[in-house]
Amino acid sequence: MSSNIRLRLVRAALSVALVAVLSGCTAIGSYLPHTLNASAKPVVGDCWTSTVKTADQAAAWTAGGAVGCAAKHQLLTYAVVAVKSSKSNWRTSDGNLDDGIATAAYRACDKKFWKAFPEAPDNGRLARYFFVPPTEQWKKGARWVRCDVGVFKTGSLAEDPVFASLPPTVVTLQKQLESTPDVFANCVTTTDPSGDTGPYDDPDAVIADCTQDYQWRFESDFTFPDEADAPYPTDDAFDAVDQAKCGDAADEDGSDWVVYVPTEDQWAAGSRDASCWFLGAPKPET
Repeated sequence: MSSNIRLRLVRAALSVALVAVLSGCTAIGSYLPHTLNASAKPVVGDCWTSTVKTADQAAAWTAGGAVGCAAKHQLLTYAVVAVKSSKSNWRTSDGNLDDGIATAAYRACDKKFWKAFPEAPDNGRLARYFFVPPTEQWKKGARWVRCDVGVFKTGSLAEDPVFASLPPTVVTLQKQLESTPDVFANCVTTTDPSGDTGPYDDPDAVIADCTQDYQWRFESDFTFPDEADAPYPTDDAFDAVDQAKCGDAADEDGSDWVVYVPTEDQWAAGSRDASCWFLGAPKPET
């Protein structure tokens, strides 16, 4: 069975899950300072209220202190790691987070996740974030990094998701992930019941529960192995790679499928990333 949709688009898929094996909410003795001062060094198990926009845009957390974990919250601190840097400021001249510091922070948080949860669904509903110390703390020598996890809410727009509320402890979330990982996988339902519209092609598509009825399920991502200056592939070249990386598995599964590959401009800018989605149910008879 061949793909009936293969549009040259690339979007950021829902982030891979990562949570840690450490404890849940902290004891009152170490918890209270975080409720009073958002810039205090965090500890594992801290709970935070946040929107997706706030979490996406913050390099250092400025959205208030941690909250009691019995209250509604959208982020959990699953690890606090350290990065090495001799820079006096994590900001670059344009005000952004330094690439080297960002890479070190991401890798440190990522390592904690994969050690604890090697079975986590790829590009699932669990989203991970990291936050560096406020500028004034960094200048005084602080090099801690707060690693947080959130969950995108089913029923929210795939292009503009919102957070679901989280359980009170990291351990509880970890157990949920271990017992039913499919709950956290990446599925999407579009407004087109025919199955002819891909998951990234409908601005009104919503995040779906992969254990219930859904339309599209993320299967895998892959990278084209070309050099940076390689010419943009022909349709035949794309088709061959798409079939090998996605179509063969879909044919074996008996599923219709769609692959998203870079546009010509994205390719010229260095993007080589692609994603493969399977249709979760047979198309209606016509």
